[in-house]
Amino acid sequence: MYYVTINSLFPSRLSAYRPFHSVETTLVSVHNDLVRAGDNGLVTGLVTPVDHPILLSTLIHRHAVCDTALFCFWSYLDHRCQSFAVAGDQTDDFILDCSVPQGSLLFISYTTEARNVFDRHGKPFYLFADDKQTSASGRVSEVDII
Repeated sequence: MYYVTINSLFPSRLSAYRPFHSVETTLVSVHNDLVRAGDNGLVTGLVTPVDHPILLSTLIHRHAVCDTALFCFWSYLDHRCQSFAVAGDQTDDFILDCSVPQGSLLFISYTTEARNVFDRHGKPFYLFADDKQTSASGRVSEVDII
């Protein structure tokens, strides 16, 4: 945390790890944007995952991570599993090919590049402690059905 703070690596829109920047603040912003779009007759799609190859590329090219350290990061992300439990029933494990473990400072490295892309394309984005979201809104008639 000290290194990230003194080197100003926290993105300005990251809602975590800092006073007065809670995840709840971001949730309220996301909710507000969704409700406003709905009030205007629009539907909204959210995109959220952290892409592992992009994250690893960022570590290599932006932070000069290589060799054993890079392998450690890769093995930390590779073949992570998750399951869900509801009312005592649990799903089978499934492999996650995106996202990072909650509270992971790896996410900060990823968001540096992601926010540049969002800014370049004029897209809104939200940064949580361990995830990001961007959205696009439009009329139902404008949405392609796949």
